[in-house]
This record gives sequence, C-alpha cells and structure tokens, in this order.
Amino acid sequence: SEFGGGVYASSKGNLTISNTEISYNSSKSGGGLYFAPNDEDSILSISGSDISHNTSANSGGGLYITSGKLSAENSDFNYNTTTSANSGGGGVYVAYDSSCPVKSFSIEGGSISENSVQGSGGGIVLNTIQAANPELLGVTISGNVAGENGGGLSVSTGKYAYIKDSVIAANKASFGGGIYNAGKCYIYGNSVIGNRSVLTVATGESYSNYASSSGGGIANAGNLFLGYKGSDEMTLSGGVYGNYAANTGGGIINASSSAKISMASGYINLNSVAEQKGGGAVYNAGIFEMTDGELEENNGDLGGAVYVSSTGSFSMSGGKIKNNLSSISSGGGGGVLVAGGSSTGFFEITGGEISGNKGCFGGGIWCYNGNVQIKGGKIYNNNASYGGGLCLYTNQTYFQTSAYLATASMEGGEISLNSGFDGENAFGGGVYIEANTKFSMTGGIIKDNTARVSSSGSTYSSGGAVYVGAQGVYNETSGELESYITSHFEMGDAAYIPFDSTYSNDIKLTAAPIYISSNLTNTSSVACVTPAAYAELTANFILYGTDFNETTNVSELVSSNYQKFTLVPDPALSNWEIDSDGKLKASSTP
Repeated sequence: SEFGGGVYASSKGNLTISNTEISYNSSKSGGGLYFAPNDEDSILSISGSDISHNTSANSGGGLYITSGKLSAENSDFNYNTTTSANSGGGGVYVAYDSSCPVKSFSIEGGSISENSVQGSGGGIVLNTIQAANPELLGVTISGNVAGENGGGLSVSTGKYAYIKDSVIAANKASFGGGIYNAGKCYIYGNSVIGNRSVLTVATGESYSNYASSSGGGIANAGNLFLGYKGSDEMTLSGGVYGNYAANTGGGIINASSSAKISMASGYINLNSVAEQKGGGAVYNAGIFEMTDGELEENNGDLGGAVYVSSTGSFSMSGGKIKNNLSSISSGGGGGVLVAGGSSTGFFEITGGEISGNKGCFGGGIWCYNGNVQIKGGKIYNNNASYGGGLCLYTNQTYFQTSAYLATASMEGGEISLNSGFDGENAFGGGVYIEANTKFSMTGGIIKDNTARVSSSGSTYSSGGAVYVGAQGVYNETSGELESYITSHFEMGDAAYIPFDSTYSNDIKLTAAPIYISSNLTNTSSVACVTPAAYAELTANFILYGTDFNETTNVSELVSSNYQKFTLVPDPALSNWEIDSDGKLKASSTP
C-alpha cells in the first residue's frame, strides 16, 4: 500500500491500539502504522502492543506519525526495516509538518530494537518541537543499524529529545553509533548510552554502540546536555559506557565548531577508538563545558579521554578526568590532548581534577600546537615520559616559525605528584616545555613531582618540576651543532615551585634561561634550578628579565629576584651561585 501497511489513519480523531500485534506488513511509508490526522489534538495511544517485522520503502518501518499526540506504553517496535536510500526511522519516524506538527510525544517502557535503515535513525527519528516535550522514558533502544547517522536515535536539526532512564546499546551507524543529535538532546536520570555493566575498555571486537566513522556512543552536531542544571535540574546518574569508534570519539564526538556539549553530571567511561586515533571518551571540535561528572578509563592514542581539535574549546570547572590511557610508546594526552593547526584548540581548567592518566607525551595534558590555561583545579599523579602533568610539544615542521606553536599559562591551581614511569627515563615530571613553545606561570603551585634519567650508572633529576627543552639546529654538510631553537619558560607574581633537600622538584635548563616577567611576590625561595652546565660562560644566563615583547633584558627584574632561586648542587661538588645579573658564577662561599 501507499501508507500504513497494517494501519492507516488520516482523518481527525483518536486511535487506540491495545494488546495488539501489527506485523509483517509493508508500504511506501509507515510499514506497520501510519498516523496523519492533520489535527494537533488527535491522540494515538499504543499500549502493550507489538509492532514488528514490518517494511517501508521510505521512512518509518514500524510507525510513521506526522501530527497529533503520541502516547506509547510498554510496547515494542522491533525488527522493522526501511529499504530506500536516505530512508530513516526503522522502528519509529516522527515527521515534521510546520502547519501541524506533533504536539506531544511520549514513549514509556518497551523496546525499539533490531530495526535497520539505509539512512539515519536505525531505531527512531525525532523531528519533534520543544512544545511537544518529546520524552523517551525507560525505553530500551538496542541492536539497531543505520547506514548513515544515529544507529539507535537521530534527532533532526532544530528539534528536541528528552531521554530519561533509558538504555541505548549495541547499535551501529557510520556516525553516532548510539545517537546522532543535530537539535537539542537532554540525557538524564539513569540513562545509559552503552553498557554500564562492562568491566573492561571497549575494543574493535568487543563494544556496545559502534561507529564505523566517529562517535561510537553519540555524534553531536547540535546541543547536547549530559545532566542539566537550570530551573528544573535534571541529574544524570548513568552515562556513556563501553562504546567504540573506528575513527574519532569513542564515547562522543562534538562534531563542529558550533556544536555544544554541557556536562553537569554523569560518566563517560570505558570507551575507545582505533589505534592512532583521537578522543577515547570525547573528540571535541566545538564547545564543551564540564562542570561535574567523570571521564574514566577511556583509551585513545591521541587523547586517552579528550581530544580538543584546532576548532575546539573545552572548559573544565569541576568533575574528574582520571585513569585514562594513551599510547605510552608514541601517543600522548593521557587525560587531554589540545591540538592546533590553522587555528588553535583551547583548554581551560578552573576546577576539578585530572589524575591517574598515562601517555608518552603529557600524562595529564598534551598541548600540541594548542593553548592551555590553568586557573584552578589539580593536575596530579599522572605519568608520562615527557611531561607527567603537562607537555608542551609542537610539530617539528613548525620549529622555524617565529610564533610559539604551543602555549600554556598557569595563574592558579596545582600540578603535583606527577612523574615518569618506573625504571624509565623521563623529562619534566610536572611540566615539559619543548622548543618553540611557551609556558607562563604567574600563580598556582608545582610541587612534589619527579623525573629521573640514568646515565653511566648514575641517576639524575631531569626536571622534576619543569624541563625547559630545546631543539638543536645542525649543519647539513658537517652535521655539527650550530644553534638551538629554544623554549620559553617565564615566572612572575605568585609563581611558586617549592623543593626539599632532595631537589627532586627542580627546574632543568638546557639552552634557555628562566624569564622573569614580573616581581615574584613570595618572600622565600620560589624554585631550585639545575643549569644546563656548571660553567662560567658569557651567555650562560640562568635568569633573564623580559619585557612584554620578550626582547629586552630588564635587569631590575633579575637583580630584585635572583636571590629567590636556589641552585641544585653540582654533582662534581663545586660551589656555584646565581649572581645579580642572572648568570652562573663560582661561589666564594665554600
């Protein structure tokens, strides 16, 4: 038939379907049931019924609804299909008619499972307006397949969905294995996108929702709310668990610069992506605001938990990013990777915790051509070969540019208890600063970090607190070292890097000094320093005052602050000190 292979209702009036089976029917639209009363007050009530094994050439394999009100309770929309390209809504398709849209929509209990479409919304497509208060309450959406977007659910541009106490699991699509959202989607209550009972991280062979491209659990191109704090607070006690993407965003992809995710509660745990891909939990190309919740035990070689792309912005004022993993041999950003390119990704932490994460570059955060601002919160107990807490590292093809390619600033918060891996060489337990990158510290504290290297049978500190690195420039013919491309580390105001008698929380210099940008307000020693070499050389500055253009040595800044720096003792037992010019000189004091 043309519409509604099993049931066709196109005139004004209510339709009640109770304890009924509508199965094995086919039509061009609405394989099982087509409801189009062209009246906003006509009600379709479905209870205790089974709408299954129906086929539609176009959209709505089980149910196609264009107007009126839908109330479905404890009913199943299973094993339905659509067959044409771009068709959607294998189980349920809610159309949009601007002259008479669906006025209210509710599906409570039951299942939307094992449906399939060639286009989007393997289980359900929602074109519902906000006034309809479209709610999926206690529904199981599982085992659905979409050829394009949204294996379980697709929310169309500008439309709405409220998902409470529901499970969306084991669905597949190219983009957004569980959900594709281009509208406004609120997830709250005990809702789970994935499988909360899993105990191990998802893999390409073992997962809940799956995306052959990106967004294993959710692909967001609109506004997504994980929990909500507003006039009507909606807390999420569930979350996004055990999903996998073959490209980026194992848990969620925030897909464009205009897309926005607000996370006020809930969990994004045990998700992963394929090797050398980004964002085990979240790949963020848009705006992500995290005020609470947790991202835990996710895996991704480039951003174990979070990958912030060059168009992305991630602000963290609460919650936890913990125990995530990137490749410890070549990957980075166990907690967060902040990337850059033609534009610059941005990450800001004002509260919350980043802890227990691991990676080769940046156990806590890898700032890779991006921008990081630390204004509060704690970055602690992370591990990496380069930068246990924070690593600033740029693509070597950009080394010769004049601008700093990766930048970070710290004006508050704490970087503590970070280190390398046991028994392996590590650089910058707290912070690692590579050539052509800049780290400015005007507040906060960097404490109790360690990094050690072994050489000729001895072990040395290699910037327990901060490693200030450089890149050698070599003669192409002779191979001899000609110069260095240096990094830039500056301290001012309330910057503080305390140390004890072991000097393990030290600043290690290689080819550049510590730049003093303003008078240091701490009255005692603010840091201990291991110089590049213990030698009186003309250009061997330990400290250097700098103006805002970073070109002029402001000698007053050095002369008024040099006594606040302590030298790590020379292993050869010679006595050295920093003079009022900021240079290393032999000490007259034995």
